[in-house]
Amino acid sequence: MNKKIYFPSAVVLMLLAIYSFKSSDIDYTKTELYFGLSKPDGRNVTNEEFLAFTDTVISKFFPEGFSVINLDGKWYDPEKQKTISEESRLVVRLSKMNDEVSANIDTIRAKYKRYFNQQAVLRVDQKVDVSF
Repeated sequence: MNKKIYFPSAVVLMLLAIYSFKSSDIDYTKTELYFGLSKPDGRNVTNEEFLAFTDTVISKFFPEGFSVINLDGKWYDPEKQKTISEESRLVVRLSKMNDEVSANIDTIRAKYKRYFNQQAVLRVDQKVDVSF
């Protein structure tokens, strides 16, 4: 004899919620890179220079895509012992982090510091839940 089992609608909704909110078994990392635009000689990295850097360096290592946000930053310069204000760019990327991806991010930072004579490029990594 076949018996049909009926679940109360609240139980069905709860089970659907549990299984539908799991976006992926893959962990994603949001990486933020903060690029200051002030050069030590008093000039700034121009929009054209930064665009060329994103086109030739960042795009090479982040072919899946990234976002660039214009912002005004403040940071403490230990050499000058004062807070510096400068125009900056924030690059944000979601990735499936591994050793190769991490090394590529550090390569981007090293190239920017070398090309534009920068003291640092701040990197922030954060585990995130995503859905597409």
